[in-house]
Amino acid sequence: ADPVSLPFPQDLAALAWIAPPTSHPDDARVAVAGDAGAVSVISVADCAVVALARGHASPVVDLAGAPRLLGAVASLDRGGSVALWRVGAARAACAAALAVGDATVLALAPDGSFLLTGHKSGAVQRWSLDGLWGEEEGEGDASTAESLPAPTPATPTPVTPAGARRALDAPMTAMRMLTPTSVAVLGADGRGAVLDLDTTNTTTSLRCSFRAPGARLLGGSGGGCRLASTRDGALLAVGGPAGEAAVLDAATGKAIISLPPPPRVKAAARAVGVSDDGRHVLVAAGGGFIFRQEARPVEGEESGGGKDNDDKDREGGKVA
Repeated sequence: ADPVSLPFPQDLAALAWIAPPTSHPDDARVAVAGDAGAVSVISVADCAVVALARGHASPVVDLAGAPRLLGAVASLDRGGSVALWRVGAARAACAAALAVGDATVLALAPDGSFLLTGHKSGAVQRWSLDGLWGEEEGEGDASTAESLPAPTPATPTPVTPAGARRALDAPMTAMRMLTPTSVAVLGADGRGAVLDLDTTNTTTSLRCSFRAPGARLLGGSGGGCRLASTRDGALLAVGGPAGEAAVLDAATGKAIISLPPPPRVKAAARAVGVSDDGRHVLVAAGGGFIFRQEARPVEGEESGGGKDNDDKDREGGKVA
């Protein structure tokens, strides 16, 4: 693949996929951002930055897309400001801004109807976004705004973590929507949880808890790996402080596949990705390295016993 040149050098901290605009339905769009405070929207088809969203006054620490809302992406900066962007063919416009306090991570509902934020205290809050997105942007020049609009008055609803308090008492370092009614969260101490939302999206039940691989080594100061999941939300991937990674069953929190650290790299896994069959895992670690690891079925093991091939492969996996 060809490299993509960003408008200015920066250390990237976040990435999110964006539903492409109606004018480019076959393109894949991805937003990236970091310490420059700007969000660059990249066209995978053109291998180029097609829109630049500026206005944050501090580094961007998290991004989230809404796969069912065309061109929608939310960005969170270190100062506690969230910007809601609508991205068209060649333009990014800020539809609204929110002041979200000491939030460290965020997640968007698939349809963009609400936003979840995770905070330094481990609290989760829900923000209604009804009527804030506006219309999808069309053709035009890249946004040249130097600051975000005034925050829209909004009062969040605390998401009550029924039965999940112990899993949510550390600063949040990662959050990911698995389905429209479930979210996975990870704390700085390496403890995580999968939460099911009720019909109002304001009360959760603890589906399961989990630990990042190597969590016993974190000492309360690590656990900074982004979470990844399959499209159906059945599998969850997370990395550890020494570059190790694991694929978890999102229903139970148990590890299906455990992957050792990549060779010759002694650094924490900062982000992971997982294929829909759970076999292929991408691990970003060290100074810009991305490793692909594959779990294969143990040689000589035949599928059977009432389980399909994918189940056997996951349970009898070894690293290739």
